Amino acid sequence: MRALLYDVHGNLPALEAVLADAGKVDSYILGGDYALFGGWPKETLERLRALENAIWIRGNGERWTANPADAPDNPVVPGAIEAARAALGEADVAELAALPETAALDGTLICHGSPVSDVRS
Repeated sequence: MRALLYDVHGNLPALEAVLADAGKVDSYILGGDYALFGGWPKETLERLRALENAIWIRGNGERWTANPADAPDNPVVPGAIEAARAALGEADVAELAALPETAALDGTLICHGSPVSDVRS
């Protein structure tokens, strides 16, 4: 069985609950927005890294965390980006930003949002 995990947003307790409910999984598709806006950004990233056979792509959260100027003009977003950057550190922020925008698997395009935009579905 393959699991799709999107928009975890640094919510480690929710991620753990989903993983427990999923049971035995052979592979994962990780669809972006791993850390931004959550209370456990670093811990969530570490838990996701422990998953075997995972395909990773970048979401808008990773893009915004690396390039805050790309983020929308919203009073909540700058503080969330600052907190995520501080928790993750420069190396993790850069690594997540360097993830591919899309991946292909068995003739299926994997993306965050839509093929034309990581924020428009």
